[in-house]
Amino acid sequence: MQQDTRAPLLKILASIVISALISGIFYYVRENYLLFTGLQSSTFRAIRMTIVYILFPFWWAITNLGTRMGEFGLTTKNLKESLLYGSLVYAIALGVFIYSLNNSAFYSAFAGGYEQMAPSELILTGLLFSWMAAVTDIWTRGFILLQITKYSNATFGVLVQNCTWVLVHLYEIAILALSLPGAVLLTLVLGTTGDVAALKTHNIVGLAVGHVILNVGFMAYVVF
Repeated sequence: MQQDTRAPLLKILASIVISALISGIFYYVRENYLLFTGLQSSTFRAIRMTIVYILFPFWWAITNLGTRMGEFGLTTKNLKESLLYGSLVYAIALGVFIYSLNNSAFYSAFAGGYEQMAPSELILTGLLFSWMAAVTDIWTRGFILLQITKYSNATFGVLVQNCTWVLVHLYEIAILALSLPGAVLLTLVLGTTGDVAALKTHNIVGLAVGHVILNVGFMAYVVF
């Protein structure tokens, strides 16, 4: 590692830790003091993710490192390839989820609630889940993966991205593990294949769109 890349790399890693700590504080407050349920909980979670994973790290990178939006992978460059790869990556998850609907534990945890929602609540929930899905890719790949690989090697970037990828999916993994063998493996497969796509295209728009399609597509399949 070159000396002139060490300082920005350490700053990026520090910002990731700060984001994780702030997110943990938000989570603790919600679970112990706010006690939100349903749509309120999803709204609070979306606000938390926006502040912690978008506003803070992107503001920090732009002001401290001079990072441009295109360097986060938010660009039209290689957009077709990005959309193709993103669709293929999340098609894996959609296929697994649909197949797992026959499992009563999986259905109860991930799908049963959708059928009980009023149309307006279902639409709002879908919009919030879509935004949170996109934020996950924007932060873990656009900020973490693409910024780390500017100052270090791809292997280290993929490693850190997958650590944070698992971290932000702990809730889903915990539920999936009760009904879906290999939940952690599925998470890592999606993380790694998505990283390959992001590094190949330097575009994360397709992955964000694919993640949205996964959530909306699964909800639509369950309800309709």
